[in-house]
Amino acid sequence: MMSFSRSKTMNKKTYTWMSMVFVLMLLTGCAGLQRDYQDPEVYLTKIMPMAGTGLEQRFLIGLRIVNPNRSTINISGMSYNIKLRGQKLISGVSANIPRIPGYGEAEVELEAATNLLGAVQLAADMMRNPTKAMDYELEARLDIGRFAVPIRIKETGSINLGQQGLLQQQPQ
Repeated sequence: MMSFSRSKTMNKKTYTWMSMVFVLMLLTGCAGLQRDYQDPEVYLTKIMPMAGTGLEQRFLIGLRIVNPNRSTINISGMSYNIKLRGQKLISGVSANIPRIPGYGEAEVELEAATNLLGAVQLAADMMRNPTKAMDYELEARLDIGRFAVPIRIKETGSINLGQQGLLQQQPQ
């Protein structure tokens, strides 16, 4: 009887010790992987109006995602919004983002919807202060895995109001 309880106590201590060593190895391994990691870059390449329904206007958003790292990035989801002239106008989400190879990039086209209040405010602002170019701000949140912290990206720039209502990025 004594040997059984001693063995049981020994197993608990061994299990606890092994668990702590495993967690320590896992943490040091993850820290080593993140040493040279750089956040991906996301660039707005186009905003094109699509057919709308009711009070909602839909847009086709073009993004270029650049991976400055050695390893492939698997983006499991993304949420984003675009502000024009400071007004949050377009927002959307997508789970259909391609794998971005190491030291590579991918062009992504996503559908997004307008914020009706933001669109009305932007239209009023454009009527008061017409311009040929508008400042924009793109905010994106990339989900790169279950255990990884989401990556938040912000890009700003200026876009030209092109022909036929198309918005195209102004070269910088």
